[in-house]
Amino acid sequence: EITKKIKNEVREDKSNNKKNKIHNSLLARESMLSLDQKFLKNPTQVSIYCKEIFKFYIKEEEHYLVALNENVNKELKAELRFHIIDDFVRWHYIFNMRQETLFLAIYIFDKYTNMISIKRSDLNTLCITCLFIACKFEEVKIYRLDIFIQNLRNKVNKEDVLELEGKILSLIDFKLTIVSPYDFLKRLFHINDSSQQFCKLIRSSCLLYSACSYNLSCSSS
Repeated sequence: EITKKIKNEVREDKSNNKKNKIHNSLLARESMLSLDQKFLKNPTQVSIYCKEIFKFYIKEEEHYLVALNENVNKELKAELRFHIIDDFVRWHYIFNMRQETLFLAIYIFDKYTNMISIKRSDLNTLCITCLFIACKFEEVKIYRLDIFIQNLRNKVNKEDVLELEGKILSLIDFKLTIVSPYDFLKRLFHINDSSQQFCKLIRSSCLLYSACSYNLSCSSS
């Protein structure tokens, strides 16, 4: 009889746990936007947690905004930086890279140039190194450095890139997981169920803003 009572209690506990899980799941679904409910069966969308994720992103974003320090690189004027980001975009299209790679490369460049003084003649090496680091972190396809440099048609020394790569990573403490404007852009496209043409237009506008301003936040995008 004691054994039967124990088994019954265990069954009741299990049934109560199941009810609680179902109840919590229903509450989570009710708090979701209707557009997220369409993607419940796609685990990569993590629809149930979208609200919490983007609340966290908004809080964290301010830690990844690069403060402009004009005293470090006085030669790096707005016009020069605009052309540098234009190069990033061009190289990004040559290799058909992910958008995340492009935004990360720009972040690494801004972070480094606001902390370390660099000669204008070394900017080309810096740009390629920033993009190479971003590729390693974001891309699935592996790019060999010699082929990478060859395809970009730049006279850059492979050893210089590798040496600078170590310096950059040490300086930023290997922190490559960032909250970028593109995270919020993806959400915007998702909410509006945007067409590819519209997405390209918004991305271009965002990059143009990035070229003119260091701090592109979610409020801007």
